[in-house]
Amino acid sequence: RADVWDDDPATKWLIQDVIEDGVIAEIWGESGTLKTFIALDMAVSVASGVNYHGEEVRRAGPVLIIPGEGRQGLKKRVRVLCQKRGLGRDIKLRIANRPVMLVKDDQAVWLLKEIGDFDTPPALIVVATLARNFGGTLVVIGDAGRPDRRQVRGRVVVVQDAGDVAGVLRAGADPV
Repeated sequence: RADVWDDDPATKWLIQDVIEDGVIAEIWGESGTLKTFIALDMAVSVASGVNYHGEEVRRAGPVLIIPGEGRQGLKKRVRVLCQKRGLGRDIKLRIANRPVMLVKDDQAVWLLKEIGDFDTPPALIVVATLARNFGGTLVVIGDAGRPDRRQVRGRVVVVQDAGDVAGVLRAGADPV
């Protein structure tokens, strides 16, 4: 029997008091409310180990960004965030060269290869945006015959516009 008053094990944070380690999280809101910029800001902090607005990055490591928006625009925003922090090209952050539709086996395999190209599994995977990458759903990971999401071994932040919510994972956390 679980009870809300029972003591839970200590929370494992990716970024202290911002995002837990080992979860799928979503930044959700209206168009133009800086959702992607916030996710990229977190990504740069995790990739570099530099604090995120005063909060400690508890597990720094490689970051993979899966673009659904314009890849060149994402690259420009990441460069600005790095320059503001005095960071160079040596941070372990990569923007995939295309979106991925996990409903297609070949693209899921491609994504696992992208993840495998890192020396160590990504500490964070940013999906910007969900609807443009997955056709509005994230439930296909782990379905019979598809790659199991535990193979990803990353932490996922999904960016989603409020106008694209039909059938989409809502705010919350799901252990990876």
